[in-house]
Amino acid sequence: MLKKQNKTIIINKLEDVKLSIYIIGYPSKGESIVFTILDSENIYYTGVIDCYETENENKTYNLLKELKIKKINFLCWTHPHEDHTKGFEKILSGSEFDIDNVFLPEGIYGLPQEITEYCQVSKKIVNAVNKRTKNFSVTTSDYQSISLDSKIFSKSVVNMSFNIYGLAPNSSVVREIINDKSYKDHINDFSIAIMIVFEEFKILLTGDIENKTINLINQDFFENSVDFIKIPHHGSSTSSDMLGLFKSNNSENVACSTIYKQHNLPENEILKEYKNFFKNIYITNDENNILKFDFEIINKRIIADKRNIVNKLL
Repeated sequence: MLKKQNKTIIINKLEDVKLSIYIIGYPSKGESIVFTILDSENIYYTGVIDCYETENENKTYNLLKELKIKKINFLCWTHPHEDHTKGFEKILSGSEFDIDNVFLPEGIYGLPQEITEYCQVSKKIVNAVNKRTKNFSVTTSDYQSISLDSKIFSKSVVNMSFNIYGLAPNSSVVREIINDKSYKDHINDFSIAIMIVFEEFKILLTGDIENKTINLINQDFFENSVDFIKIPHHGSSTSSDMLGLFKSNNSENVACSTIYKQHNLPENEILKEYKNFFKNIYITNDENNILKFDFEIINKRIIADKRNIVNKLL
């Protein structure tokens, strides 16, 4: 069982502390997320969720290099679909990045040959992960969550609490798929979803979870408004039950999605439904494939990067 890591991180400029999130998409398909905790002088924490690359570009790797990241504290591979997987070995292999913890969905080691053939890079990723000393399977029970990481960012007598909780996959759903050997049609049900809670901000990063799993999620996190969501499964109706978890809207909250052109995602009707709960909706597009958002912890504000303006749904 994964133990909660209550580590205190001393920061230089508490008044400048923010969480920056980068939602990375591509013109046709592919999704990744990078997030950092930083002040005006240093980056103190880095997370990477999923990866993708084309023949010409690995945006996740390039962003990490641009930010001069040396250490990845939290690395998560949500599920073995190619559009969330390809290019991960470039980050996992070698010694460019010191990686603290790698998180994989329950059941990933038991996937049969047909799945690794379906997603050719999956086996490479599993082999690369096995070379890391700290890797954990993420699993939850019905309506429960699990603590994946916990930090205190501190200066003098002031402390800021930062936590990452695993909300999915659901163990009973995963075991049912394994027992029925219905892997190929249900790879999204292996997907990890996490909730980041940094002081008063709640940030929901959902991978490609679908309705069967969504209906078993711990709903305690949804009693008050969620400040940010990466819309599950690229805005597909197969994940529309997520909308039933939200209770309220606020003036600054944000929802965003990457695109998957082959499947005409995101669906416009789903985006309209999200508009009932999230004032600001952003979609990656050909003009801007990387969406950046800064969460100012002291000022309690979400600031969208100016380049995101071409991605905003009006």
